[in-house]
Order: sequence, then structure tokens, then C-alpha cells
Amino acid sequence: IDSDVERGPLLNGSGKHLEIYDDNDTDNDDHHELYDDVYSMLFLADFPSRSFSFAVFTFLLKTLLFILVTIDLFSDGYPGNRLNIPSGISPLVRVAQFFMVLVTVAMQEDLISSIALVNVRYSDDILNQYPGATKTKWVLGSMCRLIDGMFALAINFCILIGASEVLGMFLNFAA
Repeated sequence: IDSDVERGPLLNGSGKHLEIYDDNDTDNDDHHELYDDVYSMLFLADFPSRSFSFAVFTFLLKTLLFILVTIDLFSDGYPGNRLNIPSGISPLVRVAQFFMVLVTVAMQEDLISSIALVNVRYSDDILNQYPGATKTKWVLGSMCRLIDGMFALAINFCILIGASEVLGMFLNFAA
């Protein structure tokens, strides 16, 4: 799978690449390298371990922060315009918003990774190297990655549509 998402092989003690099979691969010659992220850690770590706890804590913390930002975004509005979307802005800002939404979708790595992982199937072969890497945790890690990406996209969208100037929109996007 080609993607701008930072990926790399995870190595076990024997130096073998940790990979899972791609659904489009019939003879299992190609493998999918796991992403170097907390969701792969959640998948690989044994259930009662520090690594697993760290991965769950990181996901829960990110989700809490996303919820707090969402509450803040909706608290500035009023009935009928909860996001406080400015009216009467220039067509230049609207065009910039349109293109920035497309760029925002393209840059949501967790969301893109989740969509790419739809074509990757779990293989029990990984249990030889990582006994804690169960199919349930594969699905859990993938779902957490999808939730993370959707939250980030929704928040970025809300920030973009609330912009009244092109420069301010780019500054919010860059942050």
C-alpha cells in the first residue's frame, strides 16, 4: 500500500519483518508492513502489559482532547449557528475553504491508513512472533485509528468553515 504515512518494518528478535497479508495477494508473496504508531502497538502488545496500557491511554487521551476541542468549538455559537460560521465572507475565502477541505482530507493520515487497511486481512502467522497479536486486537487497533482520523477530520472541518479570512484559515491549518 502506497501512502505518505510513515511506515516501517517492526523487527522481532530474529530480525524478520513483521507483516500481515494483503487481501489482493493470492500467493502471500506480498505483505503489508505495519505502521509505526500507537495503534500497531495496541495490536502487538500482550494484553496486560505496559505497552498495551500506554497505547490505550494514548488513544483515550487523544479522544478526550478531541472531545474538549469539540465542546469548545460548539460553545461559541448560538442557536441556529452553533459553530459560529461567519456570514457575508468573500468568495475568495469560500474558494480557499473548499480547497483546504480537500487538502485536509488528503492529509488525515489515520483516516487514510484505516481505509487502506480494509484490504489487509489478519493472518494467524503473526501469533508465532507476537502471541498477543490477536484478531480482536487487530480490529480494535483499526477501529481506534479510524475514530482518531474521523475526529481529527471533523475538528479541522469545523475550524476551516469558521474562518473569515484566508490568512487566518491557513494559520489555523498550519497549527
